[in-house]
Amino acid sequence: MPYCLGSLSHLRTLELSNNQLDGNLSAFVSGLQPELEYLSLSGNNFNGSFLFNSLVNHTRLTVFKVSSKVGNIQAEAESPWVPMFQLKMLELQNFILGNTIPGFLFHQHDLFYVNLSHNKLTGIFPTWLVRITQDCK
Repeated sequence: MPYCLGSLSHLRTLELSNNQLDGNLSAFVSGLQPELEYLSLSGNNFNGSFLFNSLVNHTRLTVFKVSSKVGNIQAEAESPWVPMFQLKMLELQNFILGNTIPGFLFHQHDLFYVNLSHNKLTGIFPTWLVRITQDCK
């Protein structure tokens, strides 16, 4: 990943979809400037693990998209946290979420698009996610 992108202090939109990027996704995301509003890393070659709290400093983030063409990204268990951002769009494809929807979603009230396809979800669907999206209408 080009870590020099973290020094672009006026960057608001970063679209790097459908490339051949790989590497430590959590370190890359946390190294980006906190003013970022739109981040799309879909269709790349990520695998390994990802900590959602690597987004904690991105207080202006409204769109977050990540997916992998070559494997699954393992969502790491982490302690609860309350994000300072309000997403409008979330796309997490080819993650291994198991029976846990990321807890930070409970605090997202502006979502109008959520794509959690190909995530190997198991267990009972969290009804709070449906209530959040219905309340936003």
